[in-house]
Amino acid sequence: DVDFQVKTTAENHTLFVQGSNDLIGIRNSAPTAVLHLSQSGAVVTCPEPLFRIDHPGDASGKQFTEALFYVTGTNPDDYFEAHVGINTKQPEGALHVKSKEGGNSLVVRDDKVVIGHNSAAAKLQIRHSVNSAADRDIFRVETLLGDDSTRNSFYVTGSTDGTAVFGS
Repeated sequence: DVDFQVKTTAENHTLFVQGSNDLIGIRNSAPTAVLHLSQSGAVVTCPEPLFRIDHPGDASGKQFTEALFYVTGTNPDDYFEAHVGINTKQPEGALHVKSKEGGNSLVVRDDKVVIGHNSAAAKLQIRHSVNSAADRDIFRVETLLGDDSTRNSFYVTGSTDGTAVFGS
């Protein structure tokens, strides 16, 4: 049962390994998880990055500037809200997922969920660009049958002229 501690000028527990329970704290002297990160010490200005995983680049040497996984937070009036970004280092809500093309695949913000855009006017909003007849499906619920085939339970599909079709 040996503890290991690394101190820096600004932090007393920059790294703390607790021997009694095999837990690691970063900026935390009493970790309660296998890896426990904290923003201890002075009040921080948000959004303060707490955790980040970057892509190492590809075989050709191309560097990626966006974080693969990024955790930060905001300090609204009376609570701290975590913001998690996947493929973005600037999450625009509690959860923000960007697609390979850089578009907003999913954003959860202000009690609303938006797919395909970054702001929602309703509790659930889906924005989809219809570029061709092959790219019309907006929303589809399928039922998996006993023989592993599927059947549409409900669908919304759009057209290039802006009309939509609902079906079941």
